[in-house]
Amino acid sequence: MTSQAEYVQLQLDTIGSNFRILRHNAKKTLKQVAKDMKISESYLSKIELGKIENLTLLQVFFLCKYYKYSHKQIFTPISS
Repeated sequence: MTSQAEYVQLQLDTIGSNFRILRHNAKKTLKQVAKDMKISESYLSKIELGKIENLTLLQVFFLCKYYKYSHKQIFTPISS
């Protein structure tokens, strides 16, 4: 049985991996996206690595909008 903390981490890992795939598919660097989103490169990197415990839905929505990707699909793994 998966604990709540493990479930949350699994979701953060999936979201982060998806954002990394979307960034690579868009042929953008961490620096470019961070500048466009007005966040630091290290913060974006942590999001992509699933290391941000306080990631908000608003941040997820803004990144989805940036990549023109459905927020409804971001929780499902993307095949690269």
